[in-house]
Formats: sequence, structure tokens, C-alpha cells
Amino acid sequence: MDERLKYYFDINQGYKLEEEIGSGGYGRVYKIYKETLGKKYYSALKVVSMPTNEMLHELRGEYNSEEEIKRIAYETADNFISEIEILFTLRGNSYIVNYEGHDVQDNGLGKNIFIRMEYLKSLRDRLKASTLSLDETLYLGECICRALETCHLKGIIHRDIKESNIFISEDNTFKLGDFGISKKAGSFTLNTRIGTSLYKAPEIDKGVSYDYRVDIYSLGMVLYKLLNNGKFPFEGTGVVREEIVGKIIRGDIIPNIPGVPDKINKAILKAISNKPEDRWQSAAEFRQALMNCREYIKRDKEDAKTDHIPIYSNRGRGNFSDAQAEAGNSKEAREKEELTKTSKVFKNIDKIKELEEEKGQRQEESKNIRRQRAIMIGLILLAVLAVYGVGSYIKILQSRHKVSQIVSLIPLENSGNISGNYSTYSTASFDGEYLYFPTAKGILKMKKNQTEPALLNEDKDGNEMSLLHDTIYYTHNGKDLYSLKKGTGETQRLYEGKVYNLRIFDSKIYFMEEPKAGYVYEFDAANKKPVNVFNEKVDSFFINDGIIYYLQDYKLFEYDISKKEKKDLGKQGITSFSLYENALLFKRDEELYISDIDCTYERLIAKGVKSYTGYGSWIYYLTSSEVRSISLKNMQDSTVKGVSKPLIINAAPGSGVVFNEDGKYEFFVAN
Repeated sequence: MDERLKYYFDINQGYKLEEEIGSGGYGRVYKIYKETLGKKYYSALKVVSMPTNEMLHELRGEYNSEEEIKRIAYETADNFISEIEILFTLRGNSYIVNYEGHDVQDNGLGKNIFIRMEYLKSLRDRLKASTLSLDETLYLGECICRALETCHLKGIIHRDIKESNIFISEDNTFKLGDFGISKKAGSFTLNTRIGTSLYKAPEIDKGVSYDYRVDIYSLGMVLYKLLNNGKFPFEGTGVVREEIVGKIIRGDIIPNIPGVPDKINKAILKAISNKPEDRWQSAAEFRQALMNCREYIKRDKEDAKTDHIPIYSNRGRGNFSDAQAEAGNSKEAREKEELTKTSKVFKNIDKIKELEEEKGQRQEESKNIRRQRAIMIGLILLAVLAVYGVGSYIKILQSRHKVSQIVSLIPLENSGNISGNYSTYSTASFDGEYLYFPTAKGILKMKKNQTEPALLNEDKDGNEMSLLHDTIYYTHNGKDLYSLKKGTGETQRLYEGKVYNLRIFDSKIYFMEEPKAGYVYEFDAANKKPVNVFNEKVDSFFINDGIIYYLQDYKLFEYDISKKEKKDLGKQGITSFSLYENALLFKRDEELYISDIDCTYERLIAKGVKSYTGYGSWIYYLTSSEVRSISLKNMQDSTVKGVSKPLIINAAPGSGVVFNEDGKYEFFVAN
């Protein structure tokens, strides 16, 4: 084993070598793991020695003094280490490879630097197996643009975007990695000729000053190459690399990518314009253009589908979507899609109603068209009944709620609770870096990529917990309220009583308590006593902007605390629910629904649901045998692999946890 690795494993007990996975001019990359509770958790370890052999050769050609060479080598190593600080500022971004930590070893001439990151599959390895589809390529661009938005906002220019520096998570999110040659804009004069040749913007090769727009260029070149059968512009038989570089620097007109729609060609060619001022002027602007291209492809496919009368299936789920049930009228489908796009996640409910009424008036004025559509849909239904039976017709009706597509869910502000799984009273909390949750052994702290698990205390049988600033609040064995300082581990019992349904909203602590079960209390921290919020007996509750949303006798209500007014939300047969800033999730028996916060619309999103949890635009739920996820961006439902015998589920950005029938925790990669 490499002596450098022996040193690393000596000071990082528990980590072991799996294999070497890459090497380059700046060092070697290894796959390492740490075993916890019988499960391996993998990381990527990059080992860089400064000075490199090439650098040392150059230094010895310029300097005769070994001391001078040593001084420059140490200075170079220190500069490189300072660049690692960039990684600290980027932690927690879903589109950037997560940095876990680093160590430094003096090697007598310079320094060995060990950088540990989350382990992911590289795009280059993915491309060896198969090419990306057009939609996947555009989505890659969208993801990397999101990464660049964060980088550029912090004044960081990556400067080396290429396929080998793009990685793929288990949920197929593309992530930007390897910030080895990135620099803080403004920390030096940006005229260094660095980067990977054909991906570099022309201004870098010209040796003039440049800015963040070189990253937009490099990403555009990656997309061009991916869509052009792996070839750069002007590349062909007998064309050498120097010729290509020369054409690009001169500003020769770059040809369109064959077989790619004009709209997409224009977006990518703009990104790789010779002059920075002709490119997209921000990563956000480029991202929006790519998103528009994806919508264009989607719409084009939908129009192609409606040129004939098919029998639609929704990828085996048995339900017919709204657009599919409206088969044969692409104009109306487009109108509905535009309506969906402009409704900012239920914020424009009145506008939706108004446009739907206008649509109804247009239909009334076009009775002949309606009759034709009725005949056409009737033919479809007859075909469905003939092939699939009456049950399929019922599923069609169930799926045709008048509901706008939900683009994203926004968690409550200032809420330490991130889990929607309140029916089991088991919550996880997340502070941007670490995940916290109660276990049979105590409060467990763990990085969101499932590494570095540690018990904060040994207060066993914690039932519920929530996070506020630097303090964790939790109940113990179904009673008493405790606080735990994250930094020191100091634990204090705040209140004696049978506390349950612990919540934190707007920096205030709420709970319910026996023997006066069902009443909501706000905890007065100064006087260490609970204060009754309102005189209603409830089954469960959430609070947002002075409104209490609660479940009472299987019905949903809201209560305005300041006005002291109660309102029936008109939802019945509800067994559990969760609140986000702009939406409600609720169960009727084992059916999971989503609704706007005023309960004007609702949509059935899953069946056979035992329990569920939600974060951002993803819902995770348990059936009797598996964990599944739903993307609320496109309502795709898929299996989360590698989890067995699930009983309880929670999720945070990057990491999910399941408590299984064997009494063990299992982790999975969350979005």
C-alpha cells in the first residue's frame, strides 16, 4: 500500500481502502469506506502531493538552490490548501460534490494533501456504458448551471468543466466536482492559462483577463460534444487538435449539431460564442434557456402523440393523467400546460379558476368540436373497457381532478421538523450539514451523506425531536421535554409531563400533553410551563403564519389565532396530514393526496401508503414491502432500492433513514 495511504488510515481510524479509481497530473483518487452498524459507507479520497514530479522537474531547471526549491514547493502547497477552503463554502449544495474533510502531511519537500469527498459515479464512466438522451443532456446542463449559480454567487470560478469533472448521484442528479484549479474571482488577476484545452474559452488561450463566463462556455462545449456524438466543433478525420483550437480562437462560425432541433442548437451555440458578451450572461440565464428547451421537447412529443387516437397508459401505474384523458386536442393540452407553468405552486388559484371558466365558455361555443371529442373519448373508453375492464375506467375518473401540477414543495420556514411522518411521531431534523434523529441508544448525529455517525447523548428511547438554532428539543420515552446543545452535548430537562406531538414553528415550541390529550400548548421557556393556544381538541396539528391547521375527527380545519376564527376546510376521512408552506399532504386510509393550502384542489398521488415523509419537491412513502419516491416536478413514482422490511421513514436533503422490522436503521440516498 502507498505510504501516504498508510498515514491517512492511521489518523483516520475505521476507514479502509476499497480500490484506486483514478489518477491524473494532480494526484490519485481512491474509493474508501467506513463500516458502521454492519453497513459500508463509501467516500472518494483524493491524494495530492505538492510539488508534483512535473513541478519539481521545472523548479530544478530554474533554481540551483535546494532551499529555494523547497520554499517555493511549500508555498505552492499552502496555496493549494487555501483553495480547499472553497469547498467548505460550497457544502450542502445538491448539485456540487459534497466535501467531507481534509488532512495534510509534511513530506519533507512539500506536503501530501488528502481530500475526502462523497463517492459518486463519474459521467465519463456512465458514457462508457451508454450515451445520454437529448433530455438527459439538457438536464445535465440544468444541474451544472445550478451548481455554477452557487459558485458564481460566492465569487468562485471553476475553470475546468469537462465530462470527467461531472458526477452522477444515485437519483441521477448531475453534480459538479473537482475544484482543484478553481479560484476566487478577485483574489488574483484572472489571466492564468489553465484548464483543459478544447473546453477552454477563447479568452483564456488569448491570455487576456476573463471572468465567470468562461464556465458558461466550458459547459456549453460539454453539451455540444455530448450531442455531437462525442466530437468537438470542426472535429473530423484528419483534423488535428491545434486546427480546432485555431478555428475557435479566430471565431470561425461553429456549425450546428446535426439532428438537434434549432431551438437547442441556438441555446448551446450562444453559450460557446467567441466573445463573452455574446454568451448567456449568467448561469441562471443559461439554465432557463435549457429548461425552455426541455419543455419544447416535451410539448413536441405530446403533440406527436395527439396526431392519432391511442390508448394511453401511465407507465404501468394504471392511472390516466389529465393530459392523457384529454387526448386528441393538442391546443388545449398546451393551454393547460401554460396554465400549469404560470401557477406558482397554487399561488394563482383564482387565475386558474378564471382561465378554466374561459375554457368552459370556449367549449360551450364549440359544440360540434365537443361532440367530436366526446365520440373520440368514447371510443377510447370502449377500447379500455374491452382490454382492461371496468376497473380501468374507474381509475380514469379518479385521476381527472382539476388540479394544477405542483412544481415544488417548500418546507416551513424556521421549522426544525423536516419529516412529514407525524403519524408515527418519529421526526428527523437537519441543520444544513448534519442529520439528527432519535434512536434506541440516544440522539444520533450524522452527516447528510451518512458518514461520521456519533451519539450526542445516551438518553435512550427518545420519541420525538426537533431543532431550533443550536438546540435540539426532544421527548424521552413518551414523556418530559428535554433540550440538548449540539455543540457541548449539555442536556437539560425543561418540563415534566407526558408530552407528545412536539413541533417548532416560527421559533416557538408547541406540543400536546396528557392527561389533557388533544389540546395544543405553546411552551413558555422563561417560566417553563405550557400555555393553552386555543380551546379545541385536535388529533394532530401544524402552525404557519398564525394559522393552526389541525385534524379533528378525521376532518381538516384551520384556526386563525389572532381572529379566533375556525374554518372547515372541507376534507373528510383524513387519517393523517402534513403541512408545507404552500401545500397539504394527507392520507385517506392508504391513499396519499396533495392539495393547495386552502383545499381548493386535491390530487391522488399514491396508493397503498403506510407512512410517508416529505422534503422539498420529493415525497417518500412506505408500502407493505418497499420504499418509494414521488417527484412532484413530474409526478414520477419509483422504487428506492436497497431497503428491506420498512416500518418508519424519515428524510432530509441527501439522506433518508428507515427503521425496519428487525429494529435496525437503514439509510438511503435522498434528493
